[in-house]
Parts: sequence; structure tokens; C-alpha cells
Amino acid sequence: MSDNTNEPILPIPSDLYREMAGVYDRINQVRDALIRLREPYFDLEATPQSLAVDNLGEPTTPTKATAVVLGELLIASAYLDRVEAAIDRARQPANRLKLTDQADQHRERQLAEQRPRTERTR
Repeated sequence: MSDNTNEPILPIPSDLYREMAGVYDRINQVRDALIRLREPYFDLEATPQSLAVDNLGEPTTPTKATAVVLGELLIASAYLDRVEAAIDRARQPANRLKLTDQADQHRERQLAEQRPRTERTR
């Protein structure tokens, strides 16, 4: 390993692997938010007589606008499924990575050099 003090400190692959699990949690939070957002639109869809649309943009109807909203939110949920599947595929080889002993020792030396030295006083 080089003694270059400007080189980046390598991350620990197992830490990165664990961080991917956190991404799952965030995906599920977004998925839950989309579900919560869709539910009121189903209520609106059931009562189109209670809705109107403005005259900005292309002409549409409340029924069409509501259908587009619900359809796009469903597509967003499907994209989350694809993101989750891609992360699953990334995690498989990520779980196999580790630093060599030499790289790990070099990393520890770099971290030690960054820590401020504690001066002892009496």
C-alpha cells in the first residue's frame, strides 16, 4: 500500500452490505407511503360527481385524472419492486467482499493517523 496521505480510506465491505439492508427499510417506507396515498384516491374515484378539474392544460375529466393518478402511483410501486430486486442482486456478490489483511491494516493506520493525539497533562 502507498504511504500517500491523500488516498481515500477504504470502506469496510461488510459495513456497506449492512447499509443495503437500510435501503430495504427506506423502500418499504416509500411503498407504505404510496399505499397510504392511493387509498384516498380510491375514495375520490368512487365519487367522481364530487370532483371537478381546472381548465389548465389538456382537457380532461375527473374520472380520467383520478385514473391517471392511481395508475402512476401503481407504476411507482412497481418501480420500487424492481429497485428492491436489483438491490437483492447486488447484495449477493457484495456479501462476498472483504478487505485483505494488508488493506485492513493500512486502513487502520490511516484512521489512527487522522485521530488527534491526546496530550497528557498533570
